[in-house]
Amino acid sequence: TRYPIYVGVTSREFKDRFYEHATRTKTKSGQKAGQIKKVWEKDYPQNVLGEGYEIYAWTLELKPITAKYLESVMLKTWDFPLNVSENPKERTNLDISTECKNG
Repeated sequence: TRYPIYVGVTSREFKDRFYEHATRTKTKSGQKAGQIKKVWEKDYPQNVLGEGYEIYAWTLELKPITAKYLESVMLKTWDFPLNVSENPKERTNLDISTECKNG
């Protein structure tokens, strides 16, 4: 089973943005950063025990306005747990329920 945990838009090269997510520990404002690093260091998810997490990344090359629109639609439609922008808040737990919630 695969669970989407993060969606983002960048104007930089994918490899540069991926590297930031894999290595960075804090943002300029002091918040925890590096969404991939959180998974690798087992900071996320905190409610699912076990080993062997795999991270998959999909990329689309779109015009900036289209990319931002698509990101906004996805964040409005689904609650990605590691997104804070346009989402309720970042969460430490992964929703692994099979129940489909209305809303």
